[in-house]
Amino acid sequence: MTQAADEVRAAGLKFGLWMEPERFGPEAPIRAEHPEWFVSAGAAARLDLTQPAAYAYLRGEIGRLVTTYKLAWMKIDFNFALDVDASGAELAGYTAAWYRLLDEVRAAYPKTFFEGCSSGAMRGDLATLAHVDGHFLSDSVNPVDMLRISQGAFLRLPPGRLTRWAVLRSAGQALPKYGK
Repeated sequence: MTQAADEVRAAGLKFGLWMEPERFGPEAPIRAEHPEWFVSAGAAARLDLTQPAAYAYLRGEIGRLVTTYKLAWMKIDFNFALDVDASGAELAGYTAAWYRLLDEVRAAYPKTFFEGCSSGAMRGDLATLAHVDGHFLSDSVNPVDMLRISQGAFLRLPPGRLTRWAVLRSAGQALPKYGK
């Protein structure tokens, strides 16, 4: 992938990665190496960031990716429902650790734009927005959908901190029919 990153930069563009750092599939090698770091979240699992070793691992991996690929941008996605917090603390410790991790990587890599993203804005709120540089609203390129999604988001989030796709027409020859 370093070659692809170099080719992108050689074309005069910046390089970025889209990742979902909190969710790990059943075949992820790190789950077999350290099952004690994970909490089940359906078929996948999430790292328990309240554990210092799990936190250090994820912090290190994000840093490794930013450094290795000289990232100008990193989209941090979140596409699953969190599990129940057995401690009864409603994931307060986990959320505090997550925000601390985001703050640390932003401070360590100030030239990288860290973009929050969350499956229809499951984490699209002012608290999360304080820990990322911007927040991506939706993968939809349907202009009618994007107007509706944006209007709703503008009621609770500052428009200047929201990011969206801009698609003028489909990749094929025919224009898409979005309806009214």
